[in-house]
Amino acid sequence: MKKLHNNNGSILQIVLIIFLVLLHFILSISMIVRSTILLYGQEKILNQRRLVEIELVYFFKKTMATDMLLSGTIRNNEESIHYTVDNMGDYYLIESQIKLKSGQYTLYLEIYVDDQRVRKLKYKA
Repeated sequence: MKKLHNNNGSILQIVLIIFLVLLHFILSISMIVRSTILLYGQEKILNQRRLVEIELVYFFKKTMATDMLLSGTIRNNEESIHYTVDNMGDYYLIESQIKLKSGQYTLYLEIYVDDQRVRKLKYKA
């Protein structure tokens, strides 16, 4: 009888270990999926910021080529961009306050006056 009793205990221990391993596996997979979803959201925000950056650089270069670059505001539905332009002699220093649905941040941009190359670009949250 003792031998049968020990087998029941060892079977119970094996079932408990299998249950713990499965629980650990399920929790690990759920954490990986959660992290992937969060990273996807951050990637989406970063891509949106890059798109705004490209459009702003294009807008500033186009304005410099055809007209004088002055401070101003661009509004689109719930989003707005307020930019301040400082003429530093051989380059423009542009500070842009960008308010999007995903958040608010500042973009500092320096563009050469002569050939309209981007000298420096910096984000500030």
